[in-house]
This record gives sequence, structure tokens and C-alpha cells, in this order.
Amino acid sequence: MAKQKRTLERMHDRRRRERIGFFEEYKRARQVSIEPQAIEAAVISRGSRGAVFVGAMLMTRYARRMKSVQNSPSLLPPTAWQAMVHVPAVDAVLARAGCEWTTAPDIWGRRTWEEQILWGADGVSESCRLLRTGNIIGAVAIARSQLERWTFNVASHHRLAAQGPQESTRDYFRRVWSIYPAVSKIVDVGAAWVILSEWLHGRGGIAEALEYDWVAADLAQAASVSVPDATLRHHALIGSVLTVALMQVRGCAATLALGSGQEDYVKALQVVCTAPATIEDLNVSLLAPLDHIRVFGPTGKQLVSIARFYRQAICHDELREVTTSAISVKLATDATLERRGRAVEREREAWADEAKKLGPELSLGFLAARLFRYCAISEAALIASRWATGKEREALASAAAALRSAFWLWLEDTDVAMTCVRVVLEQTCRARAWRVKPARATRVEAGGGVASPARWVEAAGWKRLGVLSRALGEFAHINVRSRWTGARGALNAIQDPNERWPENTARGNALDSAAYLLAHEVAVRLDAATPTFGEKFRESVTLFDREAHEEHVERLLERGQALKGFDFGEPEFVPAEVLHLP
Repeated sequence: MAKQKRTLERMHDRRRRERIGFFEEYKRARQVSIEPQAIEAAVISRGSRGAVFVGAMLMTRYARRMKSVQNSPSLLPPTAWQAMVHVPAVDAVLARAGCEWTTAPDIWGRRTWEEQILWGADGVSESCRLLRTGNIIGAVAIARSQLERWTFNVASHHRLAAQGPQESTRDYFRRVWSIYPAVSKIVDVGAAWVILSEWLHGRGGIAEALEYDWVAADLAQAASVSVPDATLRHHALIGSVLTVALMQVRGCAATLALGSGQEDYVKALQVVCTAPATIEDLNVSLLAPLDHIRVFGPTGKQLVSIARFYRQAICHDELREVTTSAISVKLATDATLERRGRAVEREREAWADEAKKLGPELSLGFLAARLFRYCAISEAALIASRWATGKEREALASAAAALRSAFWLWLEDTDVAMTCVRVVLEQTCRARAWRVKPARATRVEAGGGVASPARWVEAAGWKRLGVLSRALGEFAHINVRSRWTGARGALNAIQDPNERWPENTARGNALDSAAYLLAHEVAVRLDAATPTFGEKFRESVTLFDREAHEEHVERLLERGQALKGFDFGEPEFVPAEVLHLP
């Protein structure tokens, strides 16, 4: 017992010294320029502390980025608020009708029609959270899935003809939503669907929204950040898409209200969308990713408390007048935080299940290390993008932004994270193709909007990852061809055969695989431009030297090759089941 106590004391003392050392390097790294010569000189100057310095430098950049974002309330545009302020009325109708406040994060987990409607309201709030926190890739992924799902519902409700073989998706979406004349005054739905899709392929001007240097904005120490017009335009379009999607959700809630004795809600749910006259800000500190500390610490307790109070209050008679006849920004913010509280409850359940299954093997330190690597790889990719030009620069910046959204959403246990992982994989392959096969990359780019993820995977020389790309692609859309069960099977199968719980680790493994492929491309670029930085990046972040990293990638490619021809099975749903008609 005494020996064990001494061992624990030494371990805690070592960790304390490591934290102090990291904080000291963190302070030194705050003012380092990202110019190659400046970074190289700074890393060399730290000698044996170089690896710690690199880790601290990348994390201070992540922290500065989030601080700038926190000071940028305009990231949540009026068009997004226009959608958010109508969520409380939907919640009130659902709660009064006896709908469960389910913690299932994805559409396939919502088994009743009422839960499907709630999924629509949840998606609007979650996309707005990601907009406010600067995670545009995740916001786009959710907005597009919402638009796809509710387009099907509009078509079904009005018995519109299915998409014809010669009809483009753009034209189909336009035709479906033209049934509501007010929609065309908000956004061209067909064009918006195409633009969102282009953004998820790193095209269509998404680079404009990713160019802003949030770290430099924090260095300027301004009380508020002036967000570039390009970024605001991108966010405004996403908000408009959410507004349109929620129109159909509100319509479904209105039908439910009529059938459950809540006729006084119908007018409020059907009123033409308007933005609130006064816009407040959300408490950004409550919107951060749900790591273990936030889930079980004071933040988690606060969010759960807000959520429970909101759920009790939203169907109370004292709020009925507000939810049936007025717009309340306060209720809209509370509705968003209710979703965060439900996410905390979901994560607590997940941790309890993992603790029961893994027992002593469950490691909180392992999760913290993974999150550090994701942050560091994302920031290093952004630095590398600043040293690149043209399409290669766009690809690295898109991959970096997608990785940040991917791990935020992975912590939510949602399949939407896999849509973001798909962006990481495609843009990593795009960046690699420009590095190793520029002539071929030029030809693929010349194809414009027809350049699929599969083409970039092949152009990068990683064709053996085709099955991983296909599996991730299945999660990217909601349509009658979706094969989610087959995709999960592929993600399970591509893992290391020694994985004990493949059904629990499949999404995390896909995220790790894409992150380490991106890290590989970043490290090669760092090696070329700043050799010492590259070496210490490997030592601090990837924990692989160059040879070991190449071997790691090769093993992934071999597992992918072994799954060539993997059968994803039949589509998940017949049309009526996709629509979940009431």
C-alpha cells in the first residue's frame, strides 16, 4: 500500500511539473509569427523543450481563435435568428402533445413523427450553434441535411411528382419549394442546395469564409471583431436555408397542434418568418465542445439545469401567450441551450455505458490527448495553408476547418461528424494530389463541380481508401438511396482487427484515420519548409517519426484494399419510411 501511494505521488508530481512546463511554453508561444523562418528559429531556440513548445504554440493558436470567435456575435446573422425565434413555439406544441425530449442525436434514432419534428428544431439550433462558434463546415452539413429531409416532406405532403431522370437536383428542389410562394423571397432553394454541396467539397467560394486570420484578430486585442463580409455572406445563406427548412417543420407542428387541441398555436406557427427587432448574443462559453470536464463539471450542471427548467416552462400556461402570439429572443436562446443540456445528458449516458463496458480501461487522459491532437493538427494545417497557394491552399484550409467541426460533432455522438470527416479526407487527398501529382490535380480541378471525392482519393494515390470514402459519403445525404447500416459496417470492418469494441469505436477510428492522413500531409510540408518544426510536430502531436507514419498510412491502405468490393446492401428506407408520414 505504501509503495502504491509513493508511486501515485510521483505520478501526480510529474504531471504537475508537465503542466507547469507546458504553461511556461504556452506564454512564450503567444507572440510567435507563423512565417517559416520565425517558427523555425523559435523552435530551435527552445532546444530540448522544442516539442513541448510546438504543442503549446498550436494550442495557443486554437485558444486565440476561439477567443476571437467569442467576440464576434455577428457570426450568427439575422437570417439564423429568423429561424431560431420560431423554435420555442414548435417545442411548446410538441411538449403539450406529449413528445419525449429524446437524446437520440440522429434522424434514424427518432422513431415517432413527433420526434422527427423535434429533430428538425434540434437541427436548426445545432447548426446555429456551430455558426456562432465559427464551425462553418459542421453548420453547412446540418443545414443541407435539414433541407434534404424537409424537401421530401414537402413533396410528399403536396403529392408532387418525384425527381425525374433528366431533372437536376437543383431544379427538383426549386420545383418542390415553389409550392410556397414566400420561399422564393427568402432564398433560391435549388441554388442554395448546390452551393452548400459545393462548400462541402471545398469549392464554390468556401475559401473566402476560411481566409480570415482569427488569431491575428485576437492579437490586435480588440473588444469586438469585425467579421469579413465574405464570411457574413456565407453565414447568412446558411441561416436562410435553416429558415426555409424550419418553415416546413413549423407546418408539421401546426398540423399536430390542430390534432391535439392546440389551435391557438397554428397562427404563430404559420406566420411569415420575420427576424426579431432586437438581437442578443448567445453565451458562447456554453456552446463549446463537450469534453469530459464540461459534461461532468459546472458547465454541464448549468446546461442540464437550464434544459430542465426550459422543458418545464415551455408548456406552462404563463408562457402560452408569448409562444402563441409573440417572438421572444430570450426563449430562442433558452431553446438553443436546452439542446446543449440534452447533449450533456446524452454524453453522461454514453460515459456510463463505456465505463460499464471498459471498466479500468476507460481513460480520460486518452480522450484529452486525442482532442489535443485534433486541435493541433487543425492549427498546423492552417499554418501550412498560409504557406501554400491556389487550390492547395484552399484544400488545406478546408481540411483544417472540417477537422475542427468533425471532432466537435464526434463528441456529440452524431453521424453528422462523418460528413465532416468526409470533407477532411477529400480535401487532404486534394492537397496531396497538388503536392505529388500537380498535373493530374490540374485536370481534376478543370472538371469543376463534377470532381467527386473518389476522383481526389484516386488522384492522391490512395485509391485503396475508396471504401472509406464511400462509407463516409453514405452519411453525407438524406435520401432514398442512403445506406447507413452498410456504411457503419464498412467503418467497423476497416478498423484494426485487434479492436475489441469495433461497433463503439468505428466513428472515432474514421475520425482518427482522416486526422492522421491530414497530419501526414502537413508534416511533409513542415519538413520541407521548417525541418525542426516538422520534427517537433511529429514528436509532440503525431507521436510518429516519418517512417512510422508512412507505415501507419500503409496499414490503413491495406485494410481498405481488403474491403474492396464491400457490399453496402440495399438502401436504408423505402420512400414512405424516409418521409415518416404521420
